Amino acid sequence: MKKVISKKYIKPLLVGLFFSNIATNSVQFIISLYILDQTGSTSLFANIMAIALISKIIHTPLSGNLIDRYSKKILMVVLDSMYLICTLILILAVHHSAICSVLIYNIIIGAISSAETPLVQASVPLLVEKQDLMVMNGLVSQMTVLSGILAPMIAGVAYQVFSFTTILLLSSLFFIIAIISEITLKIPMIDQEIKSSLANLKNVLTFLVSTGKKTGKLALLAGVINFIVTAFVEVAVPVLFRLKYHVASNIFGLIQAGLAFGILLAAMLTPLIVKKIKLNNVYILMMVSTGLLLITGLAMLYLNSQLLIISCIILSFVLVQFVFTVVSIAILSEIQGGVEPNMLGSVLAIVMLISMVALPLPLGEVFYGQVLAIVENNQDEGIVFIAISSVSMLVAWISRKFFK
Repeated sequence: MKKVISKKYIKPLLVGLFFSNIATNSVQFIISLYILDQTGSTSLFANIMAIALISKIIHTPLSGNLIDRYSKKILMVVLDSMYLICTLILILAVHHSAICSVLIYNIIIGAISSAETPLVQASVPLLVEKQDLMVMNGLVSQMTVLSGILAPMIAGVAYQVFSFTTILLLSSLFFIIAIISEITLKIPMIDQEIKSSLANLKNVLTFLVSTGKKTGKLALLAGVINFIVTAFVEVAVPVLFRLKYHVASNIFGLIQAGLAFGILLAAMLTPLIVKKIKLNNVYILMMVSTGLLLITGLAMLYLNSQLLIISCIILSFVLVQFVFTVVSIAILSEIQGGVEPNMLGSVLAIVMLISMVALPLPLGEVFYGQVLAIVENNQDEGIVFIAISSVSMLVAWISRKFFK
C-alpha cells in the first residue's frame, strides 16, 4: 500500500473537516441555545443532548466495518451530504413542532456522526508515516478546534440578529463547501476480506483483549476521563453561564471560543510537550490541571464577586481542556501506530464506543444535568467542582501506569 504523502491531498481533508465541523458545531451550539431559551430546563437540555450520543451507541459498531470496507473519500462525501439534507429538513420542520423536530434531528445526526470521527482518524495513517502521526493528528485537532472556536462566535452573534432557521441555512452552506473539498480527496484503498458486521465486531473485541491490550486500557482511560471531566464541562458551561449567571448569547459565544482556545493551543503544542516531558509524565499535568477545579469550587463557595468566579471557571476549564487534549492526541497516536490499517476503522469505532459514546458522555451528561439541577437551588455548584477535582486527580495518579 502506497501512502499519499502530499500537501495536495492532505489539504482537502483538513479543509473539508474544517467546514464540516464548523457547520455541525454551529447547529449544535444554536440548538443548545434554542432549547434552553425555549424551555429553561436544565434536565431537558441535558437529556436531548444525550439522545444524539445514545443514537451513536447503536450505530458505532456498524460504522467501523463500513469504514474498513468502503472508500473513505466516498464515505466522507456521503456523510456530509446526509448532514446537509437533515439540516434542510429541520429548517422546514422546526416551525411545526420545535422540540420534537430537534429531538428527531439529534437522533438521526447521532447515527450519521457515529462514523465521522473514526473515519477521519482511520484516514490519517494512510496519508502520513508513523513518525508523523502525532503532528498530523495535531493538525486535524487544530482544524476541529478552530472550527469549534469560530462556530459559537458566528452562531452566537448571528443568534442576536437572525432567526434560528437562518443560521441553519448558513450551516448548510458550510456543508456544501465541505462536500466540494472532499470530492478532490485522494485516499488509498485497502484490500481486505469482507466480513459481516458481527464477525468483524468479534474480531476487534478479540484483538482488544489479547494482542491489543494496551489499546483497550487506553480506551478505558479515555472513557473515565470523558465521564468525569468532558461530560461535566459540556453540561456545566451552558448551564452555569446561561442559566445561573445569565450571560448574553453573544458573550456566551465568546466564552465558548475562549474555552476552545485551550484545545487549539494544545493541538499545536502536543508534539513538543510530549517530546519535552515524555509521555509517561503526562499524568502530572493531568493532576495539576484538575487541581484548578478544586480552587474554582472554593471560589464559588466563598467569593461574592461574580466576575472573579466566572474568571476562575473559564481559567480552570481552559487548562483542563488544554491538558486533556494533549492526553487525547497522545492516546490516539499510540492506537493508530499499533493497529493494522485494514482493521483500524473498526478498532477506532469500538475505542470511540468505549471511551466516549457507550457510557461516558451520555451517562455523564444526564448525571451532571441532574446533579446541577439539584444543587442550583442551594447554590452548591462549588461542591460539585471540588468532588470532580478530587476524583480526577485520583484517576490521573492511577493512569501513570498506562503510559509506560
